[in-house]
Amino acid sequence: MHTVIIMGAGASVEAGAPLMADFLDRAEDYLHDPNSGIRSRDSFRLAIDALRGLRSIHATSYIDLNNLEAFLGVVEMQQLLDEQKSMLGHLSTVIVETLEEAITFRRDVQNFNERRVLDRVLADPANLELASILADLQRAGTMHTAGVITFNYDTVLEVALADNGCSIDYGFDPALARGSTPFLKLHGSIGWGWCDTCKRIERTDVAKLIGLSTTTDMSKILTPVRIRPFEDIQRHPCRNCRSAFRPTIVPPSWNKSEYRESLVQVWRHAAAQLGKADRIVVIGYSLPESDAFFRYLFALGTNSSTNRLRLVWVVNKDDDGSAEARMRQFIGRGIIDRVVFHRGEEGTFSYCVKRLRELLVHSNQVGLRSSKGSR
Repeated sequence: MHTVIIMGAGASVEAGAPLMADFLDRAEDYLHDPNSGIRSRDSFRLAIDALRGLRSIHATSYIDLNNLEAFLGVVEMQQLLDEQKSMLGHLSTVIVETLEEAITFRRDVQNFNERRVLDRVLADPANLELASILADLQRAGTMHTAGVITFNYDTVLEVALADNGCSIDYGFDPALARGSTPFLKLHGSIGWGWCDTCKRIERTDVAKLIGLSTTTDMSKILTPVRIRPFEDIQRHPCRNCRSAFRPTIVPPSWNKSEYRESLVQVWRHAAAQLGKADRIVVIGYSLPESDAFFRYLFALGTNSSTNRLRLVWVVNKDDDGSAEARMRQFIGRGIIDRVVFHRGEEGTFSYCVKRLRELLVHSNQVGLRSSKGSR
């Protein structure tokens, strides 16, 4: 049995990340907050000004520019037409620093005594539990395996997996490492740097960012921890050409040609994961109209002659039902009766993770029984 977990922005909300519809509002708040930790305020100003400058577009067409994905798509098209990369670069910087500022971790104080506390960095409970489940599967080495496909730029789950001693494979090589969990980031990461000269991606070692230390300062123990993986990448130039890295942020649209050579293996592994999946769990992903790339990837990847999908969970708060409507329109008639939609409170990441252990770790029949009666 093989389960593929597909993660969208809703899977990182409990860690502090904004949803796509709220992202630019959060970025503007950080710009105007003198106490925020953002470093590139000029990029924030330019991106917000560009957003305001596009308001007149509504005179001839409607695009939800408050949604980060839509704004990225418009900026990307502008780049193609004007042959200018500056604004997309500024927006990528805004995405990286907004996520670094928004997402917080906590210290593990279980080993606190009068002299010191073990400074172990912990993710939010839902990501920790999911990481624990994936680590248990990896250690058990059973016939039931799992892989992760994510649209998220953050490194929350990676931190949790490192904390659980779970090895992951980002899928950059033709073959996945045996014994590792595939962790396929289709749209890039705040932990990846792109070298324009060498056309290659540099990845930070998330595990080294959560190293252990000791302290007796209670104020530090109680203060939320922020991890800034791209700042770590920026400390060192490209080892081949000595150029500075820029963020590897791939717009969620059809045009990904700039990153094709470096990410094509990741996308191939994602298709292969979908092709071998018996179960697919979609968490916090709303299938935006702008993401034609994933629609084609999913359609071709799941078109397997050797495997049969037995169960699909779609987990999304989806207050107005629009995400479910898009999913129902997209999912093929041949598997629609195997799809279980979880909305409202059942559509939260926390609720889903509570039931995932049954689905992934226990028997197939347990997983199927637990899904009956859900919306």
